[in-house]
Amino acid sequence: MQTFLQIAIPLADAVAAAHARGITHRDLKPANVMMTTDGRLKVLDFGLAKLAETSGGLIDVAPTEFLTGTGQILGTVAYMSSEQAEGKTVDHRTDLFSLGIMLYELATGERPFKGDSNASVLSSILRDTPPPVSDLNAGIPRPIARLISRCLEKTPSDRLQSALDLKHELEDLRTDATSNISASSAAGDRPQASVAPRQRSWIKSLALVVLALALGAGAYGVWTRWRPVSATSEDASSTASVPVTVKRFENRTGDSKTVLAYRNMGNREGAREALDRMSAMRDRWDPKQQALLEFLVHAHNGRLLDALKALREAEKLDPADLSTNYLIGFYAVRLNRPQEEIDQYSKINADAWDSVTVGTWRYARLATANHLLGRHDEELKVATLARETFPTSFLSRNDELIALAALGRTDDLRRAVDNTLTMATQGVATPAGSMRSAAEELRAHGHRAESIDLARRSVAWYRNRPADFLTSAASRFSLALSLYDAEEWAEAGSIASALIKEQPGSSAYLGLAGAIAARMGDRAAAMKQAAALSRLAPEPDGIVELARAQLAAVLGQRERAVELLRNSFARGLSMSTALHRQMDFESLRGFAPFDELMKPKG
Repeated sequence: MQTFLQIAIPLADAVAAAHARGITHRDLKPANVMMTTDGRLKVLDFGLAKLAETSGGLIDVAPTEFLTGTGQILGTVAYMSSEQAEGKTVDHRTDLFSLGIMLYELATGERPFKGDSNASVLSSILRDTPPPVSDLNAGIPRPIARLISRCLEKTPSDRLQSALDLKHELEDLRTDATSNISASSAAGDRPQASVAPRQRSWIKSLALVVLALALGAGAYGVWTRWRPVSATSEDASSTASVPVTVKRFENRTGDSKTVLAYRNMGNREGAREALDRMSAMRDRWDPKQQALLEFLVHAHNGRLLDALKALREAEKLDPADLSTNYLIGFYAVRLNRPQEEIDQYSKINADAWDSVTVGTWRYARLATANHLLGRHDEELKVATLARETFPTSFLSRNDELIALAALGRTDDLRRAVDNTLTMATQGVATPAGSMRSAAEELRAHGHRAESIDLARRSVAWYRNRPADFLTSAASRFSLALSLYDAEEWAEAGSIASALIKEQPGSSAYLGLAGAIAARMGDRAAAMKQAAALSRLAPEPDGIVELARAQLAAVLGQRERAVELLRNSFARGLSMSTALHRQMDFESLRGFAPFDELMKPKG
């Protein structure tokens, strides 16, 4: 029980701290709970957090994306609250339900709500009452079991009303337990920790996937123009950082070593230091873990081909591992090898993915692969299947809109957009971002007028948000991108200029301002921004060179644009559908060196 409380109390405390700042996480799950090397617990990845919008992420965005993530139903299905499962409005008490699920699993090794599909899990959440924790684990006292049950009440008003209350209740029980242990120890008894074995594997394969996404710029590029520079913060209230990620490695003796690897946009050194610490423990790990370490190091340094080779070595050692399978496909498509990704994913039955967090990511990667190959009918089939499997996932909806736009099915696209507008904003995932992606795809396929109309709908969505929605740099940048796609240059330029004053070293903001100036005929201003971009230090993910390539293309410097884009790929830029539909590369389409560079390589 002591081990249980050592995790449960700081977990409740971390969630309470977020709630005190007015933040509801809405996607609490084991993969978002990490331990630092000094034993501190952190709740991470606020990508779906209510009242927050992150910059440079996976969907309007994400890493993460990449990513963060994020590419899953609003709150991972197995850890959703009953009100989330019904699509109702949620408040901080939704996190209490998710906490209850996590504590139930921590104590028993089993999830309280089960099923063979997402639909059956959701049904279980809404209908079933799980057995008391103490029935499954006699080492957990009934008072703790009752607290967990109170967290799992279907009606929010029947639950414990705050994470702080949960923390205090657990602390009281720990005090009582300590007194009892002292007494029993004096009598010669030895207390036994009572945490289910499954707890020790909470953060294994999925954490690796998330870390890989955070180490790669490809996840950012799916729905964003460029990734803006943002402040680094471990704070739960930070809305500008790429998800912090962790990989837990275990040595041959079974002892666990947890290394916190940061890869926030301003904290590459933190990631490097974490990787150095991991390397120092290399000889304690088995061959697969050593191969994965090689992968992480190469990915961090933008050496995508070497990263893929390391993953292949890990696959040889454990061919059935889902995470390695997913990452091989992910890195294959980043290297512009879409067919290789499709072949990779065919090795494992798709049904195996529907019950794990990366299920929607796998569908998204398959949709991307087919898109890059020009197989838009197949792309639509994959996206439609993903949407049917994960009906409230913005990632799946986004892929469907892109496929319809690529096929020029404007009537179907209009209806799909209308359906997307009925969905609630999922943290950084918004209907406006999905509309912007589809608008760019329409334009890339020759439907300029329809593209501008849809981009204007995206702009209207932002303008109809509450006044405080556009206070963050991320949301203003997103609005500027939609204005840019709608050819409303002046207003987009005003926002870009204001953002540059706030973050003068952002390649995203400088590039956007330069492209707007070029389109408005102010070549001198555009060249000024190009010069500012050239003074920025290169990054391993090639983002700076990409911004320079896009501006060069708008300025009509085709050879220079292709050279910069080639350099960007060499530094680790990922191939993506965003590059295929990039409006600034319109002048390069049909230009032989550009077409050859963009052509799938496998």
